[in-house]
Amino acid sequence: MNQKMSDFTESLRVLDYAHILYLSEQADLYIENAATYILNGIRNGDRVLFAENPRIYPQIHKKAPAVIEC
Repeated sequence: MNQKMSDFTESLRVLDYAHILYLSEQADLYIENAATYILNGIRNGDRVLFAENPRIYPQIHKKAPAVIEC
């Protein structure tokens, strides 16, 4: 897991809620961070609403197929 993303996710728990806009020009890094963020949220018992375009979503789903379902 990406430690920076894990630390970031943990810092959000202090707020009990968050809205994040994440921009990146590096698709591989974005996909890895998105999957890590989603998985950490679910493991922490949080509700995660993740909106992504149909071109990128399948790549994120491959990183975390067991927990990301619509």
